[in-house]
Amino acid sequence: MNILTLAETLKEGQTACQVDTGREVIKIKQGSLVWKECRNTVQLTGKTLKSEFEIVPDYVSFTEAMEAVKERKTVWFHGNKTKLLKPIKVEKEDFNRNRLGVLRLGNFSLVSLIDGKWTIEEESE
Repeated sequence: MNILTLAETLKEGQTACQVDTGREVIKIKQGSLVWKECRNTVQLTGKTLKSEFEIVPDYVSFTEAMEAVKERKTVWFHGNKTKLLKPIKVEKEDFNRNRLGVLRLGNFSLVSLIDGKWTIEEESE
């Protein structure tokens, strides 16, 4: 999304990443966007206006994700750091045990699950 859409979409305290540079912006209490590393206000220059931004998910720990699964909340596992694979939607029934009794989710082992990135979908009001 572009910087103008981002300014409308981003919630206070949320972070977004400038796709081409990897620089992060954060929306502060006053509603302004500031560069995360230096806290300078984002200026609407030609380069910034042409840039694409992605909202950075609010990752939670494996433990928090499993608590949410128990509560029947929608949880997503982000197992691929290269973005080649889409996140996996996880429900309580998705966990199974193979012949050796090792907890798995698809091709991901328990170690991958514990070390992986998780998000909990916000409930609609």
